[in-house]
Amino acid sequence: MALLKEEMIKLGFSKVHTFLNTGNIVFASEQARSDTLNTLLETHLQKVFGFSIPVMLRTEEEITALVQANPFREVLMHPALRCYVSFLKYEVPTEAATSWQSPDQSFRVLSIREKAIFSVLDLRLSQTPKGMDALEKRFGKDITTRNWNTLLKIDAWNKKNARETGQ
Repeated sequence: MALLKEEMIKLGFSKVHTFLNTGNIVFASEQARSDTLNTLLETHLQKVFGFSIPVMLRTEEEITALVQANPFREVLMHPALRCYVSFLKYEVPTEAATSWQSPDQSFRVLSIREKAIFSVLDLRLSQTPKGMDALEKRFGKDITTRNWNTLLKIDAWNKKNARETGQ
């Protein structure tokens, strides 16, 4: 993550912060178009690391909106339940934007919103997230999944940083 942060700074980004060795990076950029940023980052990272690294950009406002929407608020939580958000690179085709449940009922998609899929895995029913494979089959390879708690930490960091910098 230190090397990734260093490369982001070399590209001219500011306020670069990495999270939890997960590949999540928060940064500031003067570039407004996310498709241009996406291409720049993917091209640069492939040159530096020698392999393709898909980039799924979200603005601070988009992260906050997802956190505020909290599709997990009505889910009965227990210690074996894992909540996930899967980010898509592209909009979901309408016919694919429906909820889904694995045959063993251990994994289910709750909702799909703004290039994000919200899902839960019940570890009491299955120890392996086979649902992630199903998501990739249904939505393609341009997808990355994070634990909901990671998104909450990123949102909290954004808010704390905004307070500290007065922005």
